[in-house]
Amino acid sequence: MAASDTILKELHEVVATELLDIIRNGVPVKWDEETGDELARRKATAAEFSAAIAFLKANEITANLDDTDATK
Repeated sequence: MAASDTILKELHEVVATELLDIIRNGVPVKWDEETGDELARRKATAAEFSAAIAFLKANEITANLDDTDATK
């Protein structure tokens, strides 16, 4: 049975949101056992960056730089 458009759109949004969060904020790796508070995070790995790049490529997302771009 094929997934509905609604499910596919939601999955796409969740994957994009999670990948962006990992790249922006890293991944929690340590918590306080009593309170459950987050104590430490690690940065995104090369594999996670690669997954994000593959996601962008699969969705034909590119960066178009113009004359006002700060990289010039």
